[in-house]
Amino acid sequence: NDKVPSKIYVECSFHLFNVILGAVKIFAGIGLLRMAGWARVTTFIVAGITIVATIAHSAYSAIFIIPVFDEVLANQLKNAPPMPFDFAGIMQGSMWASVLMGIVFALAIWLTVIFLLSGAKVRAAFAAAASGSPGEEEEEERPRSRYEGYDDEGDRPPPAPKSPGDTGITDRS
Repeated sequence: NDKVPSKIYVECSFHLFNVILGAVKIFAGIGLLRMAGWARVTTFIVAGITIVATIAHSAYSAIFIIPVFDEVLANQLKNAPPMPFDFAGIMQGSMWASVLMGIVFALAIWLTVIFLLSGAKVRAAFAAAASGSPGEEEEEERPRSRYEGYDDEGDRPPPAPKSPGDTGITDRS
């Protein structure tokens, strides 16, 4: 903390920002499930902000935190007994790997979301939901009359048989 006094402020700010951004992500996700047009645009914005924030936090770690960690580790290992493996190298490698994997995972997840929400079918589905016009899928799901497709009354099938008078069922709601 003495070598990087800003670390506590940067980390706390980053985590608070991520909590707020997480709430926005949940809100946008619910909007996506409800096919709200604003949610698609909000998700694009959230994806961009998340990618930039992840890269910025990783850059901060690479520039300020990792060099100080390496220095502190080197000072600690001066007095340590010899080890059969390069402990410092493993620690340095794991820190760099975690920074790079954080960036790779953020890019993989959010670029996939952007790709999936950018498709022509998805844009059309959100446009249809926003306009209130039924899409092709809604047309297929609506209940059809048993008489649909018959031109004359004489060609229609007979009406469905009526149920017996008293079935014991009193509530038909």
